Amino acid sequence: CQSLIKAVAKAEPVEVLIDKLIFNNLVKVFIDTKIFFHAIVDIRQKEIRAFEALCRPPIKIVDLINIGKSTSEFSENFCRYAALKKASSFLQENLLLFINFHPRFLKDPLKILGDFLSTLYTHDIKPSQIVVEITEYEKLNVFAVKNLISFLKSEDVKVALDDVGSGYSGLFYLSELNPDIIKIDMELIRDIHKHNLKKVIVNHLIRLAHDSGILVVSEGVETKEELETVIYMGTDLVQGFIFSKPVENPSIDMLNKQIKKILDSM
Repeated sequence: CQSLIKAVAKAEPVEVLIDKLIFNNLVKVFIDTKIFFHAIVDIRQKEIRAFEALCRPPIKIVDLINIGKSTSEFSENFCRYAALKKASSFLQENLLLFINFHPRFLKDPLKILGDFLSTLYTHDIKPSQIVVEITEYEKLNVFAVKNLISFLKSEDVKVALDDVGSGYSGLFYLSELNPDIIKIDMELIRDIHKHNLKKVIVNHLIRLAHDSGILVVSEGVETKEELETVIYMGTDLVQGFIFSKPVENPSIDMLNKQIKKILDSM
């Protein structure tokens, strides 16, 4: 009886054992994970300025939150490192690489970011080529996010805020966090040429960003009308299906020819 009690006392909590079991069984899932890259276009130069790395595991990362902490954290780390490894085969020195970071997955943000940055040199990618795209920042303490951004900038890494304009507090976070880049929420971009209020909001965001020295990405541009509207408003960068869908192995020269052809026709 005493030996049984000792064994139980040494045993890990049931929750931990379940988490480990799920984690071990899902590792094989990530073998089939695919990394795609979506072009971000410099409107003035009429060429690709950056790529956003997109992870496509068989199971959506956001769904893994409900499965277990170790699984969700592992998936995030795996996707980032896989993206770096793949990008190193084509990323030119003049191009940026957007990497998504979901704060809710970061138990120890500074440590995880530090470990991530230490792997860049292994893949011949400079910190100055990396843009850490922070999502769902509104759920975090402003002070914590400020510290995160301060750390990244001290390492020569650029910071982008995703989905700006999607919530009531968007302008507050824009002024408080002072990112290098903002990505305007695609819901504001969709059919923008048909909605005067959307035009007013986006135009205001672009002007505010430019007055603060912040670059603007108009995300989710799919039609010529949407593209013409955001260009007229002064957007710096555009990301959307009008130029290209996310691809596994980007051909930069071919994409640039396609981009220039589209912009020259306008």
